[in-house]
Amino acid sequence: PKGDATRPTTSQMRQAVFNICQNQVEGSCFLDICAGSGSMGIEALSRGAKEATFIDDSHFAIEAIRQNIKALHLEDCSFVIAGDAMAALKKLEKQQKVFDLCYFDPPYSQKKEHSTFSEAVLLFLDKSSLLAPEANLYMEESAHFAIEQLPLKSLTLKNKRRFGNSNLYCFTTLSL
Repeated sequence: PKGDATRPTTSQMRQAVFNICQNQVEGSCFLDICAGSGSMGIEALSRGAKEATFIDDSHFAIEAIRQNIKALHLEDCSFVIAGDAMAALKKLEKQQKVFDLCYFDPPYSQKKEHSTFSEAVLLFLDKSSLLAPEANLYMEESAHFAIEQLPLKSLTLKNKRRFGNSNLYCFTTLSL
């Protein structure tokens, strides 16, 4: 997308995520929150995901996602939601959507303090019915933030890996 508001997911981070979840992608429903160019959801589709839903509040990002989807002829298996992430997640929950894999790459705060947006989305996903049993949630966040201490009930932190200035958190939902 135009401008500097979108921080692209590095190829190293994308490769790491899909190396971890490679056995879960085929036939999955993928949720890409703060999707930017849509590269994570498009990668999931290229690896056999059944569908991908993209959420972003930037007009430029939404336009880039739509152009990328069209260029790759992925319109039939892609859903794009323009707007606030929390509002979009609440809408998806009302529609009883369920996702097997989720990638959440919120904007990094310029300050070295907790991102209340990141925490709010994570806590909402923890309480919602959006993630299937044994779903994986990958969250990319600034290495300056520590989110391990959140009071999560259905999400369990499996691991955390550092990539430069970013941490990749991998959460899984409890099985039924």
